[in-house]
Amino acid sequence: MHYAGEDVYDIFTTLPDIDETFDAAKQALTKYVAPQKSTEFEVYKFKARIHENMDSFHTRLRKLGEHCDFANIDKEIKSQIIQDCTSTRLRSEIY
Repeated sequence: MHYAGEDVYDIFTTLPDIDETFDAAKQALTKYVAPQKSTEFEVYKFKARIHENMDSFHTRLRKLGEHCDFANIDKEIKSQIIQDCTSTRLRSEIY
């Protein structure tokens, strides 16, 4: 704690019942400062409309969908492509 500084020590003292071993302190502080996952925000990013070609659109959806906790990622990707696709022909083929 000496090297981490007074601010880190102040945070550490507010954490509940932490062993004062280095590994326990490191794990507790890492958990405290690690960004929290917001599934709702991840879904928002997944559904955000960006004008791009179909290949990059599909790739982007596949990567973003990994963080959305969807039960069926392929179904969600298909649904999003149908909603955002500007090609009537492609939309009817997929649907």
